[in-house]
Amino acid sequence: MKITAAVAMAVAAGCLGQAAASEADRTVVVYLANEHAAMENVLFAKDRAAKMFARIGVQIEWHSLGHGPLPPNALVVEMVEQASENECVGALACAKPYEGVRIRVFCDRFRTMVPESMTRFLLAHVLVHEITHILQGVNRHSESGIMKARWDADDFVQMKRKTLPFSSQDVLLIERGLAARQSRLAIAANRPESSVGTL
Repeated sequence: MKITAAVAMAVAAGCLGQAAASEADRTVVVYLANEHAAMENVLFAKDRAAKMFARIGVQIEWHSLGHGPLPPNALVVEMVEQASENECVGALACAKPYEGVRIRVFCDRFRTMVPESMTRFLLAHVLVHEITHILQGVNRHSESGIMKARWDADDFVQMKRKTLPFSSQDVLLIERGLAARQSRLAIAANRPESSVGTL
């Protein structure tokens, strides 16, 4: 009887360990640079973006960018007050999915696209869209929802009422991308010369 209880406890502990590892694997660390550029909207947008990812089991851990070292799995989002004319022409933000780290959000372009009352809702969706590009590690778009290439008036209405959804393909690619990131991190961690990157 005691042996059976011990085995059961060991199995339970193993399951809890796997659950904890799985949760860690699905946590994305995001650092915001120059967030004062859109401070009035950033807090709302971060909260809403985190809730959108939480619905598909991905946890976003937000931080303000300082001058110290960055964790090897970190993403960096830079809020750009004034975009140059030739940078990602016409886009509200740009991600580098194959690099897997950096996103630039162009605050001035929001003002030319939507009324101020809509900015925080749009910013939340832009953050989710660009972070998804990084997590998926590919440059692609969906026909509808959060990963649509260009949102229209109906999409803007839905953003304000609730949120745009992920497609099943979006979620599958995020899952694959997270697994690939974890695999790369594990390989890098086992290299003797591995070091933490800085911005």
